[in-house]
Amino acid sequence: MPDLATPWRGLFAGIGGGGIVTAGAIVAMAASLEGKQVSTLDFTGLAQKNGAVISHVQIAADGLDVVRIPNGEADLMIAADLAVGAQKGVLERMRRGGAVIGNMDLQANTSFLTNRDLVVDSGLHRRVIDRAVGGNASTYLRATALSEKLFGQAQALNTLLMGLAWQSGLLPVGQEALLRSIELNGTAVALNRRAFTWGRILHAHPELADAVLAGENLPPATFEALVDTRAAELIRYQSTRLARRYRRLVDAAAARESTVFGQPGRFARAVAEGLFRAYAYKDEYEVARLHAAAEYGDKPVFHMAPPLITGTDPATGRRKKIAIPGRVALPLFRALRHGKALRGTPLDPFGWQAERRAERDFARATEASITRATNALRPETLDTAVSLADIPMHVRGFGPVKEQAMREAAPQREALIAALSAGPVAIAAE
Repeated sequence: MPDLATPWRGLFAGIGGGGIVTAGAIVAMAASLEGKQVSTLDFTGLAQKNGAVISHVQIAADGLDVVRIPNGEADLMIAADLAVGAQKGVLERMRRGGAVIGNMDLQANTSFLTNRDLVVDSGLHRRVIDRAVGGNASTYLRATALSEKLFGQAQALNTLLMGLAWQSGLLPVGQEALLRSIELNGTAVALNRRAFTWGRILHAHPELADAVLAGENLPPATFEALVDTRAAELIRYQSTRLARRYRRLVDAAAARESTVFGQPGRFARAVAEGLFRAYAYKDEYEVARLHAAAEYGDKPVFHMAPPLITGTDPATGRRKKIAIPGRVALPLFRALRHGKALRGTPLDPFGWQAERRAERDFARATEASITRATNALRPETLDTAVSLADIPMHVRGFGPVKEQAMREAAPQREALIAALSAGPVAIAAE
């Protein structure tokens, strides 16, 4: 435990909500319980819109003379999101030789609202932080994935990181005071006590992180494994019939590419991924299936905009979200997941929505364009064919976001099909 001959200073940095700020508040409360002097300052920004949140916590044996942590004087940063920890105005406050407890799983932030193709790289943020701080005393782990696997929700990652920091000897407060602070906070007490304990365990036995995540899905290593994996997912998504339909088109693409180039390659893989994306859109039945298969903590609440129930918000033009308690939502999910057999049939009550009709039309257009690209595949058309098969990978999001992406995809598809049909261009000799 750090001594307090000089003030101890810690940064708690994350995205959205109040979880990481609450972790800072728990440490501050624990110090107060022990009779220490405490100063806190929170910057919540666009917390409810997935913006950055940062908490400055300072602890001393006696008086503190500044509210905000000065540049170069923070001893510890608990970074629930490395993008926030590495940003301007935060990282400069860390002293050289300080410690970072960081989450390698980046979270979606406000940038995704304007750029659906945004590239995120936690390794890049880690390198930036380590260059500024020095990595000898720092620890990084996939805290979001671990929290979801261990506790059924991501929010517990903040307490897990706090437990890891405490076991590392980086917090200037005792365990008894921390646990009492968790109780006084009054939110998911049992869950947060477990998360704190797991943080301690993962410091003492870091190899357990890999063991906990061992069942996590990894990208298929070969093209054949990719096709097998996607076909199996389509069976779970809807039916064996859909999986057979998927395999027919993918096998035809692979056979054509083998004829032209000797083996399946870029085109066949693009077809396998793009066609799967077009088929397996997340409608009401799929959302229900995924929720029914997941595990959640105590008393979960789902914020959703169910069709046929919620109205449209006149300010946004989108359906209003309502809060549905888990005791109501989870039984409905378990029942609704069986409705997948109705998907795309006249008996599908959700299938008459404009959004669902557009998704089915998009899937049929994808099938047709893949067939055109397969038949036209030659060495000189490879890049065009790959781009055509890859179009569904750029159609993401939900509601109006996805609708706009599908509208933008239509002229792109037409231009690529025209390019396939144009044939080689003759150049006159001079």
